[in-house]
Amino acid sequence: RSSDLSEQKDLVNCLSSVWRSPEFQQRTLMNLVVHRWKEAKLLVKCFLSYIKSHHKDVGLLFELLRVFTKRYMPSFLFFKEFLDQEVALKYTPDERRYVFFKFVEFFENGNFPEDLKAKALQHVLIPTFTASFAKGEKEKLLGGSPNPDQDRDGDIISVFIARVIDADNPLATSDALRILLLQFSALLVEKAPEYIHDPANKLQKQGSRLRRLTAYAWPCLLPRQCEDPAARYHGHLLLAHIIAKFAIHKKIVLQVFVSLLKAHAVEARGVIRQALEVLTPAIQARMDDGNTVLMHWTKKIIVEEGHTVAQLVHILQLLVRHYKVYYPVRGYLIQYMISSMQKLGYPPRSEE
Repeated sequence: RSSDLSEQKDLVNCLSSVWRSPEFQQRTLMNLVVHRWKEAKLLVKCFLSYIKSHHKDVGLLFELLRVFTKRYMPSFLFFKEFLDQEVALKYTPDERRYVFFKFVEFFENGNFPEDLKAKALQHVLIPTFTASFAKGEKEKLLGGSPNPDQDRDGDIISVFIARVIDADNPLATSDALRILLLQFSALLVEKAPEYIHDPANKLQKQGSRLRRLTAYAWPCLLPRQCEDPAARYHGHLLLAHIIAKFAIHKKIVLQVFVSLLKAHAVEARGVIRQALEVLTPAIQARMDDGNTVLMHWTKKIIVEEGHTVAQLVHILQLLVRHYKVYYPVRGYLIQYMISSMQKLGYPPRSEE
């Protein structure tokens, strides 16, 4: 019985060797015999019963994430529920920290597959950190009070920026892994900005942590370097959070805002909207002439890029969502909004 595995470490090690073996994984995926479908599902249930009483066996937990990397015949919804309800919500801050540092070890291991690194971020780290921040456990989770100018081995943000993200070669990982690293970075900037940079430090306009995070996201502004829309606009999302939290160079603020105004890629619509939700209210605070910037560039894109229906819808939705931000410049934009809506209401007829 799976409930008897909690003290059977040797048996669990034996079963985990079977689980990791390429032969088993291939057989599970390819075999059409019904009773073979259940093997993977039963193994995962056995492992979960063991992990419930052995939270520090993080390696086994990460290995189980293989079920999200391939198309298995059985449903593993119960495993996703375990991650969401047990790992994300019930682990203590010390256990969450232990999971993070084990992730760093696996991340630096060249033999650990990139797809599993991505799934560890997606299904374990991001949900657990989000839940911990919501509970007000920031200081316990991150390793003490904020000290962004000093690197410490126990400081999670210091370790993440120094050992996980590669600011010197940000495109070294796959797009899937890079997207999750950008998401995790954005979460840290949003929830723990004081651990990244201290604005009160007048000797450093930009601390080393903030510089490295900005450099990691920078290729998203260079389309030739970052061609995948999802990866590109997750980089914009990180930069939007950085701009919202810190006073950085105004040219960067303008470049990110204009790029997002022009962005209407359907496959990245969600993250584009999310980035604009963060950035648009911050424009007035980060630019000396914030209202002029809002008015000039929004009008310019409506006039010059408005021949595309998707672009018009994108801009009009932005104006509706952030009507309070645009209220001071409404008089300059209203005629262009009316003209745009007329284009949407009466599309040009195709020649018969």
